[in-house]
Amino acid sequence: MLPYPFNYFSSIYGFKKPFTNRKLLSWFQLIFTSIFLISLSMIPVAVQNASLKTYPLTTFVDGVFDPITKEAMTDITKNAKIENHQFSYAGQQPTHNSKAGTILLGQEQSTLGEKLTLAFGSKQLIISKKGKKLANIQYQHINQAALNNKKSLSAAISQDWFQQNRVTISLFLTLISGFLLTLNFFIVLLGATFFLYLTKKSRLFLLKPSKNAIILL
Repeated sequence: MLPYPFNYFSSIYGFKKPFTNRKLLSWFQLIFTSIFLISLSMIPVAVQNASLKTYPLTTFVDGVFDPITKEAMTDITKNAKIENHQFSYAGQQPTHNSKAGTILLGQEQSTLGEKLTLAFGSKQLIISKKGKKLANIQYQHINQAALNNKKSLSAAISQDWFQQNRVTISLFLTLISGFLLTLNFFIVLLGATFFLYLTKKSRLFLLKPSKNAIILL
């Protein structure tokens, strides 16, 4: 008889083999195999996250672009300039306030307020809310062309934010995906356990329903 884990892989084909050889696996081996299979299913997710070029900032900061009103966007388009990754403002209204938050143009944020604030400083964009900095974003993809409209500006901000925090964001997305896959596994496991419990009088199910459920999955 092959040792573990080779005996597991040799028994996954067909319908009878998994149940015929089910006594060969201990609880520890079943749990380890389940973790291994979940990890394998995470490989496509990790590859997909690694290939991402951008990710919407609104996923992490709700309504982050709402303070960019039509008036503020018009002012940015007409009077703001980005050259050599430096932001400059030549207008007369460097502060735009709205119900959604505040836009600061060409000035550094001295204090962090309670409202959602997008401070376009000379070297970086600082996003803050409730007295905390949410993001420091340098001007890379945020160029002059991105200042033409709100859609292009929002996309450029999200892209720079993602590129400058790529490892952290990719790891977070992978962990969330892993949690959801594990949760889905246990939900299916619970359903399989209940199903096998209803059929436990059959000769096919001589072990406890929970262990049979793991083998079935």
